[in-house]
Amino acid sequence: MKKKIAFLLCAVMFVLSLFSLVACTNDNDGGNNTGSGENPPITDNGGDNVNENYQGSTIPVDGEKYNASTVYCEITITAGNQVLNAILFDNKTARAVADMLPLTVSTWHPAPNFARAFDLPRSFSYFEDEPPQMSYELGSLAYWQPGPSIAMIYEASRTQTVVPVVPIGKITSNLSVLVSYSGTITVAKK
Repeated sequence: MKKKIAFLLCAVMFVLSLFSLVACTNDNDGGNNTGSGENPPITDNGGDNVNENYQGSTIPVDGEKYNASTVYCEITITAGNQVLNAILFDNKTARAVADMLPLTVSTWHPAPNFARAFDLPRSFSYFEDEPPQMSYELGSLAYWQPGPSIAMIYEASRTQTVVPVVPIGKITSNLSVLVSYSGTITVAKK
């Protein structure tokens, strides 16, 4: 009984966090909280772990470009017969998730009109130099440690998250498949 209550409390907190994630896009010209209309800087670890394929290249994401030092790897998210392209940022949290790939997991819909999510096989603590935050961008892949889960933000309908999450990447292709898709997905490195 205690496990069920704890699970329900975690699920409610996750849903609330996803509702908050959407809110930050509406107030900040694209979902960041810098007030400048530009994306906040992504953690750069000196490029030591950047895939060789990204040397001197850029990855376009909704008209923005992330340079080689901000991208750890490219991934695909296969939903039925649709393949979404995404990037994982070069930060410790994203690399920990990348180490779990490939994954075939069920999706769940904690926040209709906002995000789909999937659970990870194991949890890891937040890293001291990557504190969770309340902001997000449309297309964000966001790690929520209590789940442990990854939210895939497909619609911007809130100004910020209810609970803090760590941005680990961004979906770079059309998000519309996530609106109605409810099956399993396969997440893999390219």
